[in-house]
Amino acid sequence: GLAKIEITALVGEFRTCEGCSLKGMAHPLPRMGAKPRFMLVFDSPHWQEEKVGKMLEGSNADVIKAALKGIGLNPAEGYYTSLVKSGKPKEQKELTNEQINGCTKFLKQEIEILKPPVIIAMGSKASRWFAPGMKGSATDLAGKVVYRADLDASIIFGLNPGMLCHDPSKITLVEKVFDALGQLLS
Repeated sequence: GLAKIEITALVGEFRTCEGCSLKGMAHPLPRMGAKPRFMLVFDSPHWQEEKVGKMLEGSNADVIKAALKGIGLNPAEGYYTSLVKSGKPKEQKELTNEQINGCTKFLKQEIEILKPPVIIAMGSKASRWFAPGMKGSATDLAGKVVYRADLDASIIFGLNPGMLCHDPSKITLVEKVFDALGQLLS
């Protein structure tokens, strides 16, 4: 449909974007089901996604797919993208404001095109971008929901699935996030 055509044009734009220091690096394609019922926004792509050139690949994706199955959803029912369209270089600890500000116009357009009723912010940078005033860490906020009238969307706060490598017990927080999604979509 039209949304897919518009998204494809947008991807062409962000892949050739010169807006920040990540220009020329891998900018993996968002992954989109036929009729997305929700949007999932990572902070930035994982190295495995950069290698394949597509979002929702590798170990982080396995966590998400398992969590979706757990609530009876198919990964194809979602749209998967990122706040910053390219991963940060290894030597860089955090995404910079320049990188975030350079990319957010694309995420705004993705939201305008798809009008998702539910958006999951799977990372602290994405969570802050959707709700700048929110207090608390990603672990405090996991599974909490706020409604943004301007986007006509419920925002679910999630956490970077990469955190599970360091602390597998955080899987309970991931489950909380997807339970919230299940309730909103039921």
